[in-house]
Amino acid sequence: MNQKRIWWILAIVVVCIAYIPYGFVTSDETDPFLCPDPDLDLQNLNFPPSVNIGSEFTFTLSVTNTGYFTSEETEIQIMLPNFVIMTLPDTIPPLEPGESIEITITITIPPDASIGNGLFQVILNPENLNPECSNTNNNLSNTLLILPPGMTPEEYEMLTNPGPFTKITELNRDTTPAPIPAN
Repeated sequence: MNQKRIWWILAIVVVCIAYIPYGFVTSDETDPFLCPDPDLDLQNLNFPPSVNIGSEFTFTLSVTNTGYFTSEETEIQIMLPNFVIMTLPDTIPPLEPGESIEITITITIPPDASIGNGLFQVILNPENLNPECSNTNNNLSNTLLILPPGMTPEEYEMLTNPGPFTKITELNRDTTPAPIPAN
């Protein structure tokens, strides 16, 4: 091998070794050199399967900072079916790396919420104002049945899915004359 080629190979090896601590050679997103930000991960969303318009609705969120740095106070946004968006006064407080928090939130279902089954979604950092490694883990969603005030899920099911219709093939008629009232 000629000497010039050996120097080029040696130079490339030295450069690669020099950049390894800076994360330019690895593809691991958990490397603090690749992602020098916190990363909030919305891990759990617990709520009842149905709620009435105008009633209180309580749900629980579990959030963990899976990044390497402390997060900032973070906004929470709710999207109800029919794209009714609510920004909550509750926020996620700053979390240290690895720290988790469980938050219970109560809201009142607004009158303009769409009745029926739809997507209930919770979004952290909706405007992406706080730096994070990834915002793909900042939302969770599930189906929620929103009912008219005072209606039960069973009543809604009967109203929206009445079941099979019965065909009447023969009418039973009483052919006896009606009694004539006495004066």
